[in-house]
Amino acid sequence: MSGTWNYRVCKQTTKHGVRYDVHEVFYDENNQVHGFSKDAIAPFGESPEDVADDLAKMVASLNKGVLDLDTLESGPPIPLPGS
Repeated sequence: MSGTWNYRVCKQTTKHGVRYDVHEVFYDENNQVHGFSKDAIAPFGESPEDVADDLAKMVASLNKGVLDLDTLESGPPIPLPGS
């Protein structure tokens, strides 16, 4: 089974209310959500450039819209400040 993943801004309802975080989201061969990371993801890498690249991928995830983890429905893209 071949699939892909990307970062997504995700909405989730918790016992403390609604929260938004960045998660890794995994897709099946039909581009349907197959799973997602349990915990929110922070940018990381082996160098400052790696961290900057990872952070850029997270910012790019705003173009994909918010993924509601309670329903797996995706919303419209999120406008960036100043755009």
